[in-house]
Amino acid sequence: NDFIPLAEETGVITQLTKWAIEQGIKDLITLLPDNPKLGVSINISARDLVSGDLADLIESILKQYDVAPEKLTVELTETAAMEDPEKGLVILRKLAEMGLQVSIDDFGSGYSSLSYLKQLPATEIKLDRSLIMDVCTSDSSKVIVETSINMAHGLGCKLVAEGIEDEETARLVKEMGCDMLQ
Repeated sequence: NDFIPLAEETGVITQLTKWAIEQGIKDLITLLPDNPKLGVSINISARDLVSGDLADLIESILKQYDVAPEKLTVELTETAAMEDPEKGLVILRKLAEMGLQVSIDDFGSGYSSLSYLKQLPATEIKLDRSLIMDVCTSDSSKVIVETSINMAHGLGCKLVAEGIEDEETARLVKEMGCDMLQ
């Protein structure tokens, strides 16, 4: 909560993102021989998204380490996607055209527009843990989670439920059709 906003404010976030992408790709390379289906996800800040350098940075790192673009998922929060919607959409489409996976993180925690969401080239939506916490005890939470799963699938995306902390919750969201649990 404190570190990332400070890194964005001071401009250090760009160097951190470059390091995270490169380190993630290096780690992936060491794991791929034993786990060929493995990929890596990297969180991207709003500042990185609209910097104009992100696509070129990712492309050069992937080429340097000879890693297929589909092995990399860029994750950004729905609020990051909404910070500069037009510019963000252009960059996200470019990343998707390069072959990267795009994940919308913490979905349901902000105030994003569903009309904007349908334009995003996302392959994955990660449902915020705040919507999962009481899914076993709250009928309204169940409706929201189930509706989110159906919406994600209708948009051609996988849905990841964040914040799964017990077997009962895991079982319920799997029964609802959730693709992955975190």
